[in-house]
Amino acid sequence: MTNGVGCDRPGALSSASRPVPALATRPPPRQHSAVPAKIAFLGSGRLASAIVRGLLARGVAAPADLACTSKGGDSALRLAAATGIAHEPDLAALLAPADVVIVAFKPQSLAAADPRLGELTRSKLVISLLAGKR
Repeated sequence: MTNGVGCDRPGALSSASRPVPALATRPPPRQHSAVPAKIAFLGSGRLASAIVRGLLARGVAAPADLACTSKGGDSALRLAAATGIAHEPDLAALLAPADVVIVAFKPQSLAAADPRLGELTRSKLVISLLAGKR
């Protein structure tokens, strides 16, 4: 006979009768980078900016770990100036040191993306934030 959670031990508590732990408080931001990787952002709009600011605010990454670019360059320059991360307009130079590439531009820009993107991101972790296209 089991106690409802697959345990045969007599007197074992079921999941319904276990005490609920108190909610943990959020730890303070770390002072050192917890990400042993360089992260490159392709696109520097609202979504990429929010991720960059979150990584920095939580101490998960240092500004030196992050770099960005954008199609026109203006949003990347603003993000770099506001956060201290690197702005690199040259795609090859941006991606060479990167371990992780976050694709954060608009889906309609995918067709016009640099054709070298596949080659330059080979052996890197690529995270796409592109939504479905209509």
